Amino acid sequence: MIFALKAKKRVRANPILKEVFCPYCGGEVIAKCGKIKIWHFAHKQDWACDDWKGKESDWHLEWKSNFDGPFQEVIVKKENKRHTADIKTSNMVVEFQNSSISSEDISKREEFYGEMIWVMNGDTLCKNMELTPKGEIVTFRWKWPHKSWKGNTKTIYIDMGYRDLKHILLCVGKIYWDNKNGKVRGWGKIITKEKLLGRINDGYCGH
Repeated sequence: MIFALKAKKRVRANPILKEVFCPYCGGEVIAKCGKIKIWHFAHKQDWACDDWKGKESDWHLEWKSNFDGPFQEVIVKKENKRHTADIKTSNMVVEFQNSSISSEDISKREEFYGEMIWVMNGDTLCKNMELTPKGEIVTFRWKWPHKSWKGNTKTIYIDMGYRDLKHILLCVGKIYWDNKNGKVRGWGKIITKEKLLGRINDGYCGH
């Protein structure tokens, strides 16, 4: 996590901070302030207090750092339940997904958050995806896809990393789950990271 509570105020990680606590569970956390990773906090005892949140990757921390502090790690309360959204603006939630996730958990998050999008790490979840540009549309073939995404209802953006010196994402329009030879096919549109951040700030969730 990037933010913790010090005397009930949100603070960023700093090596001099002591007696800081998790905003979600109240457990004590410690600042991780190395030279490589973005400075962040971790529970003093290694556990995840929100069962929707595991140990965060560098990729998670880097994406969250693109947003202003008040939008990061916002606790959302609904029907006597609460969870920490990676990013929450006035209009939508953004969930960053670096590892595999069950179809049940995908459905639970989509129902709980409502207006939301997913940003997936293509380096970990879509290694075997081949893109073919066709004008403004990009078709793709995805070998051995994570079938848990078959029933998702919210827009997916796949972080494809740096290609041709630009950080690009694939906004998935449609995946055809008729598996053939271990592959599925689909189409989408390529957008830049900057354009996606603009869409989020404007509250735009669609394709």
